[in-house]
Amino acid sequence: MKKIAVLILVCSLLTSLAGCSSGNEDKPEGTPDNGTSSATAAPAESDNESGEETNAPEEGEESSVKKIAQAIKDAYGENYLPDMEVPKELVDTTFGLEKDSYTDVFAETPMISAHPDTLIVVKAVNGKTGDVKAKLEKYRDYLVNESLQYPGNIAKVNASQVVANGDYAAFILLGAINENEDASEEEQKKFAEEQTKIGVDAFKAYFD
Repeated sequence: MKKIAVLILVCSLLTSLAGCSSGNEDKPEGTPDNGTSSATAAPAESDNESGEETNAPEEGEESSVKKIAQAIKDAYGENYLPDMEVPKELVDTTFGLEKDSYTDVFAETPMISAHPDTLIVVKAVNGKTGDVKAKLEKYRDYLVNESLQYPGNIAKVNASQVVANGDYAAFILLGAINENEDASEEEQKKFAEEQTKIGVDAFKAYFD
């Protein structure tokens, strides 16, 4: 009788274990699809979205500044002389800009120092376009009234302009070299002003 009772007990235990085992095997099939996979997918999508929101404005601002510069370059074609980009860490000391007044900047000058040609395009912090423009005007005033220039560059430097639109400001000292060595001062001035106007018009056209 004891043996029969033991056998019945063992059989009942095996039966209950088999039932528990089959119940656990059903859960892993449903859990990854409905619970684990959705829990894993949601954070992944959230991370991607937050990454795009963080990076997109910076990329947009940088591309806008460079697109404006490129539009000006294209307007001058082979007469665009700057070919050396000024590192951002040198922009403040070189042009007098303050880091907290802008979010992005593009500045380029020629490697050959004999040319004064310079292009600066700045994306100002919202509400600080006036401050940025004032700094660029101050830099222009320094070039016109205090810096030493080759005689052939004086007309071009004097014709340089600072322009602004919205949060963007630019300093434009660009143009072809006047090959007419016999040109009068008035003719040199007119030539330089016409060359500067090419860049100014390209800047304005970008926002139209």
